Amino acid sequence: MTTMRVKSKVLLTFFLAIMLLIGSLITISSQVFNTKFYDLELSQIKDAQQVILNEINKDTEALSLTTADWAAWSETYDYIQKKNSSYAAENFSYESLKNLPIDLIIYTNNNKIVHASAIEKEKIKKPSTDLLSEVLKQSNLLQVYSDYRNTKTIIELENHGVWIASAQPISDSFQKAPPRGTLIMLKRLDQAYFKNMLSRVRIKVSLQGVSNKKNEAIKKSETIFYKYSSIKIGSNKFLVYRIDHIPKTTIKGKEAFITFTLVVVFFVSFILGLTYLVIEKKVLSELMKIIDEINLLKVGNLTMISMDKESTITEIQDLVNTLNKLISRVKDDYALLVQKGKFESLGLMAGGVAHEINNPITVIQMNTFKLLRQLKKNEDIDAQVLKKKLEQNMQHIDRVTNIILGMKKLSRHSIADSLIKVSVNEIINDVASLEAGFKSDKDITITYTKLEEDKFIEALPSQIIQVLINLIVNSSHAINDHGQKWIRLEAECNRNFIQFKVIDSGNGISKEIQEKIMDPFFTTKEVGKGTGLGLSICQRIAHFHGGNLELDTDSRNTTFILNIPLVKLDSLEEKVS
Repeated sequence: MTTMRVKSKVLLTFFLAIMLLIGSLITISSQVFNTKFYDLELSQIKDAQQVILNEINKDTEALSLTTADWAAWSETYDYIQKKNSSYAAENFSYESLKNLPIDLIIYTNNNKIVHASAIEKEKIKKPSTDLLSEVLKQSNLLQVYSDYRNTKTIIELENHGVWIASAQPISDSFQKAPPRGTLIMLKRLDQAYFKNMLSRVRIKVSLQGVSNKKNEAIKKSETIFYKYSSIKIGSNKFLVYRIDHIPKTTIKGKEAFITFTLVVVFFVSFILGLTYLVIEKKVLSELMKIIDEINLLKVGNLTMISMDKESTITEIQDLVNTLNKLISRVKDDYALLVQKGKFESLGLMAGGVAHEINNPITVIQMNTFKLLRQLKKNEDIDAQVLKKKLEQNMQHIDRVTNIILGMKKLSRHSIADSLIKVSVNEIINDVASLEAGFKSDKDITITYTKLEEDKFIEALPSQIIQVLINLIVNSSHAINDHGQKWIRLEAECNRNFIQFKVIDSGNGISKEIQEKIMDPFFTTKEVGKGTGLGLSICQRIAHFHGGNLELDTDSRNTTFILNIPLVKLDSLEEKVS
C-alpha cells in the first residue's frame, strides 16, 4: 500500500512537472509569439496609415495641379473679365467636370463669387449660400490673388464638413498680365471618400469626425484591430478617421502556434514519460524496497535493511549503508537514554525507598527482639500475643516485598527485551508501591484510579512505570509552591488505547512552553536541577510502545496523557512478568 502510494505521488509529481513545463513553455512561447504578432500587426497598421496619408496627399496634389492648370487658361482669364461668353457652357457641364478630382469649383474676383458649381450624384448643382459664405471666410484661400501665390490645404467648413482645398490666382497663359480673381477647387473628405479607400487601396477606413484632441489610440479584439488616426486641420482641431485592420497574420500565426504546441506537448510528454519509466525501473523500484523495509521497522525491533541484491546504482547502495549505520546508532542511543532515565529514577527513589523499608524492618526487629527475650527467660508466651506479633511481622514483610518487587520491575527490563502482556491495574499498583521513593513532599496527596475492568497492554512494565513516575515527579516539582497540592494517576480505556493520565493541581502550561516541552534538553528548572531529557525520553518510550505522550491543552488542570495500544487476550502468548 505504501509503495503504491509513493509511486502514485511520484507519478503525480512527474505529471505535474510535465504540466508545469508544458504550461510554462506554452505561456512563454505564447507571450513571445503574441508580442511578435502584435508588433507585426502594428507595423502593418502603420503602413496602412501611411498609405491613407499618401492617398490624401495624392488627392491634394491632383487637386492642386488641376487648379493650377485651369487657372492658367487664357479662356479662364477672359471669362473672369467677362470677355468669353461661351466658357461657362463649355466648362461647367457634368461631362466637363466629372473626371476632375473635385466636388466644388468657385471663381472669385475681388472677393466676390463670379461662379460656383457643385458635383453631387452625377449632377451639377448650385452650392448653398451658406456653404459659399463659409468658403469666403477662408482668408488663406482668397489672399492668393493679392499675394500672387497658390494654396493647398485641408479646411473645416462649419456645418459642411472637412474639405481638401486648392486656390490659384487666375492669370493669362503667359503670366504677363496681372492676376484677375481666384480659382478655388475643393474635394470633400466625407464618409464616402474614406469608404472608397477600400476599393482604391484595399484598406477599410471610416470617418470618425472632427475632434479638439489628437487621437492615435488602438483598440483590439481577437478578430480585428481599430487604429485611430488624426490629421491636423486647424490650430486646435483634428480630422479623426479609423482604420479597421483584420489581423490575418496573427490568426494564421495562432493556428501555426497551436500546431507547434501540440507537437511540443507530444514530444515533451513522450521524452518525460520515457524518462519516468527509466527512473521507475532503475531508481524508484529500489527506493520503494528501501521504503518498505523502513516501514517495517519498529522502535522496539530495529533491524538492518537488507536488499535482495546489491544495487547497480552506487548512490542507492550508499543510502542503504548509511541507513543501516543510522539504525545501529539509534538503537545504541535509545538504549542509553532509556537506561539513563531508569538510573535517574532509581537514584531519585533510593533515599525514600530506604526510609520506607527501614520502618517495617524496625517493627519486625522489635517484635522479634521481644519474643526472643521472653524465650530466653523461659517465660510463657500468650498464643494471641504471639499470633499478633507474627501477623504484624508478615504485614511488614509483605510491605517490604512489594517495594522490592516494584524496584525490580523498574530496573529489570532493557531495550533488548521483548514486549510482554501486562495488566494495566498492576502497573498502577506498582507505581503506588513505589510512592515512598518518589514522593518528595509529604504535603502532596497522590491518588490512583484503576480500571473497573482490567485491561492488558503490550509493554515493558519497567519503562511504563518509569514514564509515570517521571510525570508524577515533574508534577510534584511544578506544584511545590501551590496552596493545594494534589496529583492523580488515572487509567482510562479509550477505544483501542489505554490512557494513563497524570493530573495535578496546576493551572496548565503556557502556550510558549507547550511548543517546546517535548524537545530534548528543554527545561524550565534552574541550572543544575534538570537536563531537559525527562519528557523527551518519555516521548521516545511512548513511541517505542506504539503510542504517544501528549499534553491535554483543553484540561483545566495540568494533564499529561500517555497513550498505549490495547492488546487482545488472544493476540499474544501469555508471558509472566
